Amino acid sequence: MLFLTTMPLWLSGLLLIVPTTALAMAGPYVVRRYIELSRLRTNNEIAGFKFATVGVLYAVLLAFAVIVIWEKFNEADNVVAKEAGAAATIYRLSHGINVEEGAAVSKALTAYLTAAITKD
Repeated sequence: MLFLTTMPLWLSGLLLIVPTTALAMAGPYVVRRYIELSRLRTNNEIAGFKFATVGVLYAVLLAFAVIVIWEKFNEADNVVAKEAGAAATIYRLSHGINVEEGAAVSKALTAYLTAAITKD
């Protein structure tokens, strides 16, 4: 699945959505072709409970995935805020040393922050 990360987003989405949708649509067709309708009717009541259970499990797993992603987002936000605070502190402290070294520190810090903003 690593090849999906190197493709354009629209192509990755197309490759993930179209085959799975086609398979999901072909499943009932194949089942109804080879299994009689009277045999399927006896399982309708039980299937409803099974689908409800699977739906609840899917919702819980999806909620956990969303929570994990949200925590990672908050962690990244905190790290960026700390880095920005550290950069501001270094910039302010660079004015307290001699002029040449302070200018070199400010220039290096500006180059780092520009690279961090444009590349990250």
